[in-house]
Amino acid sequence: MAGLNRTASLTTAVLVLTAVAWSGSVNAQFIGMSADVAIAYSATNVTAKSLSGGSIGITHPIPLIPNIGGSALAFTDTETSSVTSPSSSKLNLVTKVKLQTINFFYHIPFPVVTMAVGVGFGTIKTSANADLDSSTEDLSDKGNVTEGFIHIGLPFYHMLEFHLGYHVLSTPKLDRLKGSSRDYSSHTASNVEQKKSYSGGMTTVGLQIAF
Repeated sequence: MAGLNRTASLTTAVLVLTAVAWSGSVNAQFIGMSADVAIAYSATNVTAKSLSGGSIGITHPIPLIPNIGGSALAFTDTETSSVTSPSSSKLNLVTKVKLQTINFFYHIPFPVVTMAVGVGFGTIKTSANADLDSSTEDLSDKGNVTEGFIHIGLPFYHMLEFHLGYHVLSTPKLDRLKGSSRDYSSHTASNVEQKKSYSGGMTTVGLQIAF
């Protein structure tokens, strides 16, 4: 719910700032390409390891028509659980998470810095390897993603711009043990979330070049 609220807030901000952009004819009069790399991902009860991804964008000079881009993120979430009741058991759950979106954004001008705000949508997929008492199985689930983001840019040399970005990604709870016939209840009752949301925030840095 918190992730949805954050996305809704950013969506509202996009609409307001877009109105300002239109009234001020602020669409940049150039064609540009940007590439940003993910440096961190923060989500509740998630330890994102082996993080990779980021975002790309294409900017054009046509008024009112949004610019287009995409985001991608991949990481691994590892959890372990040991129980003694009703019997001794150990679970090692390694979940590989992949998110991909397509997004639309506008540039908002300021005297010194630039700002881009946008929204997007896409998919999330989990691929989980569950090792229960040295017996493993591979399971997967998928769902839809909504995205809201803001990029702050510092132009230099007229053609280049340094970016710092933050993307809010909202996902449903995915059943990481979906399709299994095994009994994981002793672990999921207390230590491991079977259905887990990967809603969170991705921080990015990058560059834009204009032509």
